[in-house]
Amino acid sequence: LLAFAQHGRPDNTLPDDGSDAETTIAEYARQGIDDAALAAELQQQGAQSFAKSWNDLVACIASKSGTLQTG
Repeated sequence: LLAFAQHGRPDNTLPDDGSDAETTIAEYARQGIDDAALAAELQQQGAQSFAKSWNDLVACIASKSGTLQTG
């Protein structure tokens, strides 16, 4: 990461205006995909993933803290 921060240059970044996102979402809808339900599901999965990572981090910190206190 340090080397990339010093010398790297990101390519293929998303355009500020969202490019053809609206067209792409409309095509999904034409194919029968409920974009609102999909968005809700992805948000739910993302929140669950974040909560799990957060809880794992807190447990790791608590474990290390306990080790330091008894050591």
